[in-house]
Amino acid sequence: MVFAFSQTLPTEIYLTSWMNDGELMTSKDEGHNWTDLAPLIAAGVSDETKELGLYDDSKRRWLHLHGLAVAASDPDVIYVGSVHDTVYPDVEFNLTGAHIFKSVDGGESFIEMSNGFPIETRTSINVIVIHPTNPDIAYAMTSLHETEVAIGIYKTEDGGENWRAINNGLDLYTNDLQMDSISYDTLYAATERGVYKTTNGGEKWNKFSAGIPDNMPVIDLAIDQINPLVLYAITPDHVYRTRNGGDEWHVVDFGLPLLTSSEIASAQSEIPYPNDLARSNAAKSGHSIYGRTFAQDRSLEIDATGRVLYVVVKTKASDKYGPEYHKIRRLYRAILLPLTDVEYQFEVEDKTIVVESTSHVYGMTYDQGLREIRFTSAGPVGTLGKTTISIPEDMIPSPYSISVEGITVDTLSDDGSITFEYDHAGRNQVVVSSK
Repeated sequence: MVFAFSQTLPTEIYLTSWMNDGELMTSKDEGHNWTDLAPLIAAGVSDETKELGLYDDSKRRWLHLHGLAVAASDPDVIYVGSVHDTVYPDVEFNLTGAHIFKSVDGGESFIEMSNGFPIETRTSINVIVIHPTNPDIAYAMTSLHETEVAIGIYKTEDGGENWRAINNGLDLYTNDLQMDSISYDTLYAATERGVYKTTNGGEKWNKFSAGIPDNMPVIDLAIDQINPLVLYAITPDHVYRTRNGGDEWHVVDFGLPLLTSSEIASAQSEIPYPNDLARSNAAKSGHSIYGRTFAQDRSLEIDATGRVLYVVVKTKASDKYGPEYHKIRRLYRAILLPLTDVEYQFEVEDKTIVVESTSHVYGMTYDQGLREIRFTSAGPVGTLGKTTISIPEDMIPSPYSISVEGITVDTLSDDGSITFEYDHAGRNQVVVSSK
């Protein structure tokens, strides 16, 4: 299951899954209502896939979709990847192999664009990363999770028309892929043997795992979008951080309820792996075979400001489904104070509104009749938000009035800008008007 949205249109959300009649969902209103797009994926299956017998349209449609990305520079461009599922033998998926689909009209239609990718391979397209300014460049990372084999990373430079493997120097047992937010040719891959880094768009990979035990599986990565030299990684046992682009890693999991050695079954703790079969079994089971504190990808995330880190922690060595399953995995959050100022620019009614804030700011709208600007300001509960907004004079005449959640707050005006502070309550609705 993967969530994705475009930075240029964050109110439109997409979600992949393997649930029948919901394998690809979209919401156009921040998650209040959802629409199933999976029939459009099925309609876009290529003739080659059908000729190879990888799609059986005589069965009820049941897909397993995972990898998902929306282009930051163009919200109409969406890439979706499928999984050859071997974990749920009782489910009759009618799309086998692994396939890449693309939409160029905001999810109104999809076509399969897998040329150059070995679609008959029993693998999972687990992660898709799109170049921030050129949506024709994208990366599709495979994984062993819920399938049989991993084949590393593939890249397209022509909008999905052609894909090629970029695995020179890379461990093929990949688990996650992150792109540097400043240097777009720099990417980091989490693999079953550690962290790998490329500085030339995947043409050559080198291992960057100093400080992480040798050949220790790295299950997931998170990169600070403001300072991409800062990354976080989870292994089965620990959370690590680097502040220098992977040159050195250090443990940073103080305060998390790590499983003790007595809680870890010896049969589940044999790492590094004696052979590739053991590595394969570990990854296919979502790393739960480790019987350790951290279990699988999508368990580690960082917010857009780089100041709030989230991690999912297992509280028992075994995490098989059962009546107590909901108690086994818990979400923890670390807030890294002080919060960082981030600059946002919004184009509204052909005008540019500049916002500098310690909050996440989105959903900017302008009511021309009332001459009001409204937006959402979000941040971790218990912290202080501070925002400065510069508004063109012909949109709202000064002096300004600011209300947060309907309560007027004190402001400080300076040279066409207005600054105000407020307590974060998760999401705050802000209204700017004229006094």
